[in-house]
Amino acid sequence: MELGGWNDLSMVQRYSHLSPNHKRDAIEKIVQEFPNAIHNTALSVV
Repeated sequence: MELGGWNDLSMVQRYSHLSPNHKRDAIEKIVQEFPNAIHNTALSVV
């Protein structure tokens, strides 16, 4: 709130959302940096 200059949480939620492309790019960076950190348990169930 302080960095954006907003007075309450509802304003933060309204104006600080991320685009789907930005979220995808962030996830791709995490996967590249930590390739073994994310596991899909559905694939390992036998």
